[in-house]
Amino acid sequence: MINLQQTEANQEPNFDPSLNPKEARKALFGHLEFSLGVCRAKAQKKKALNADRQRWIRLLIFAVEAYSKLLDSVQLEDIEARLEKIEHNETKEVGQIE
Repeated sequence: MINLQQTEANQEPNFDPSLNPKEARKALFGHLEFSLGVCRAKAQKKKALNADRQRWIRLLIFAVEAYSKLLDSVQLEDIEARLEKIEHNETKEVGQIE
């Protein structure tokens, strides 16, 4: 997770648009972790108005949903890669039998 000192200083992680998809996804995880830290810190402040805390909690929920969807896409990509490898190995085995 993101350090609260970094959160308080508003030092958002940098994002480079020229990254390949895997590196971009990793950077997005960093951004989401940063957002989760900021939202959690702001929502937990006792001095904040209820309306402000509710806004931060809504943003926290949105960030958690986005993080979950990103994790799902990573898992699906991993499953797809494993399936392609299995299909490739089966194709080799069928070719050797004939």
